[in-house]
Parts: sequence; structure tokens; C-alpha cells
Amino acid sequence: MTHATKNLSVYPCTPTHGDGIGLPGVMHEAKLITADLPATVEAADYLLASYARLPVGTVIDAVLGAGTANMCHKRYVVVTSTSAGITIKQQEVNDPAGILFKQGAPAAKTVSATLTAAELLAGLITVNQAAAGASALQLPLAADLDTALPKAAAGDAFDFSLINISTVDAEDATITTNTGWTLVGDIAVPALSAAGSLNTVGRFRARKTAAGAWTLYRIA
Repeated sequence: MTHATKNLSVYPCTPTHGDGIGLPGVMHEAKLITADLPATVEAADYLLASYARLPVGTVIDAVLGAGTANMCHKRYVVVTSTSAGITIKQQEVNDPAGILFKQGAPAAKTVSATLTAAELLAGLITVNQAAAGASALQLPLAADLDTALPKAAAGDAFDFSLINISTVDAEDATITTNTGWTLVGDIAVPALSAAGSLNTVGRFRARKTAAGAWTLYRIA
């Protein structure tokens, strides 16, 4: 059995430490209301029709058995998401303060490259050029970000960090533009050189302005 896609809503969240927009550090939050029971919902093929909307780390707030005597509320996190199936795991109550969140491994860049929408949405990118020269990290097409965030509307935004871990002074990193982007602020992130750079971590905010149009702001 698969779910009725109309019963699942997915929202992009801002990966910050609690600013009232979504869940702290979570890229997506989903809400599911269904008459199906946990044993059915937790099967690998149940959410398959929505795998493109449910990347790893998505938190699903679910009302199961809706309208029946077995109605219950559960929270899940997506642990794998491919065209072959989605695996979800019930969240354990091991963070009563609500300060922990799921963080995937950073995208580690060692050469100039074009970033993917998924790498931006993961929230952390490291760069170590290791070529005694500057590196350029190009943003994905704005249209690709629209595809990754189909429910995003003008004014929606998310944050990510670029961390330059090179200790070679010449190995600065720069984010470069792509179709549909406007860049605002200093987009270069210097290396952590022996001279001691003070700003080797760049914090950026991507804000959707229209279909196929995003603006990237340097915010820290």
C-alpha cells in the first residue's frame, strides 16, 4: 500500500537554531494525516511516491489511524530516501530541551565545482582546495533549487555555511553565480592561513524572489 499524496504536506525549514521558522536545523518538515496504521506507514514502499520531496533528515509529524479507534500521533525522521524506497525511523525522546537536530555530513569540496541544491540544503559545506590556488564554487541553477523545494514561495529562505579549512594563504574560496541568482555582499571566504584569517566561515542566506530567481546574501 502507498499513501495518498494529498495527505502529505512538506515544508522547507530554515536551518537555524530556533527563530520561529520551522524546526531548528531541519531542512524539511512534513505533516501526514492518514487512516493507515503504523505498521503500514513504516513499510519501505509506503512513502515511495513522495521520495523526491522527502530528503534524508526530513521530520514527519504524523497522525495515524485518523478517524478510527486506533488513532495515534507519531514523529518520524527520514533516514534513507531513494527511488527504491524510503526508510523512516520513529524519533526517540532523547532531547527533552529540543536543541538537537539531524545534521548530515558536510559536502567536502577539494576542487572548484558546481554545488548541487542538495548540498546547499544540507547546510554545511567545507572547502580545502589543496592546489595552492583559489577555488570557485558555483551555485546550482536557481531552477534546480525550485525543483528541490517545490513548495517554496517568494520570500521563503534558508541558510547554509561555507567553511574554508585550508591553511594555505592562496587557497581562498569564492561562491560564484549561476542562472537566476543575484549575489549580495562579500561572497569570498578566505583560507585559514598561517597569518590567521578572522572570517574563514561564511554564513549565507538564500531567499527566493520569484520562480527561477533567488538572491544570496552574506549574513556573517
